[in-house]
Amino acid sequence: MKRLIIQRLIALPPVIFVVTMITFSLVLLMPTDPTDIIMGEEVNPALLERVTRELGLDKPIPVQYINWISDVFTGDLRHSIRTHLPVTTELKNRIPVTLELGILGLALSLIVAIPVGIISASRPNSAIDSAATLFAMWGVAMPNFFLGILLIYLFAVILGWLPAIAYVPFSEDPWLNLKGMILPVIAFSTTHTAVLMRQTRSAMLEVLRQDYVRTAHAKGFTERKVMTRHALKNALTPLITVAGLEVGQLLAGSVIIETVFGLPGVGRLAVTGVITSDFPVVQGVLLFAGAWVILANLLADITYGLVDPRVRSG
Repeated sequence: MKRLIIQRLIALPPVIFVVTMITFSLVLLMPTDPTDIIMGEEVNPALLERVTRELGLDKPIPVQYINWISDVFTGDLRHSIRTHLPVTTELKNRIPVTLELGILGLALSLIVAIPVGIISASRPNSAIDSAATLFAMWGVAMPNFFLGILLIYLFAVILGWLPAIAYVPFSEDPWLNLKGMILPVIAFSTTHTAVLMRQTRSAMLEVLRQDYVRTAHAKGFTERKVMTRHALKNALTPLITVAGLEVGQLLAGSVIIETVFGLPGVGRLAVTGVITSDFPVVQGVLLFAGAWVILANLLADITYGLVDPRVRSG
């Protein structure tokens, strides 16, 4: 297991380097000049030269990258052009919202997808399997933003059961926080639930055809014991792969959901940064997204080793 972790950690620096290069390059491709945003309509050559020098834009691009990455490794992500606050502060204030949305959404997806996927695999072509297949097709086809709008219209506007846009920090009022997160979590988790459900069903069907499962049935083990101890454990590896990819995509999904429901998270910060051409904010969000994906894949690889002994010894 230690060897597996060391191998994955050794592979991280090249990946991090590529992520930082892409992050820095994407911002350079944006059509707006940051000096134009800072100066506005005022055209002052002396002021333009000073702003350009302060931002380091007068230096060659490789030097700009080295200066930027040096600041990143010291925890300095520069300041927002729009709010003049440190980007690190902006992210610290918004990451808890995105993490709450992602953790609750992923938890709901796993709670629903794994049991339903197991039942569908154990009873193929049954009414439950057909209903689960129909839900999975609908969940994958339904856009998150449209589902969010439908949920707001039904449960907030027509029924009045839940608030549409009313985020309250968990530290202030846990009940109002969870109540306000119900609709966003449902809209956020629907697609992930559908994907994980189909993957669980497919993996379980493949495992249930194996000889050792039939042997377990022949030995008189109960259906529950066969499913949990023999089938599910061996079906987890492909499920972990999909779950790792879904975790990596949490931030991408939060962009849409946070915008629809007005949640002050990292996704909404990214949208605001792009609209206002706030380059430091866009760079900070992209860097956070890259680090999130790298961490999700690292955890998935480590989980492989915990579940499958062949990976540990490979």
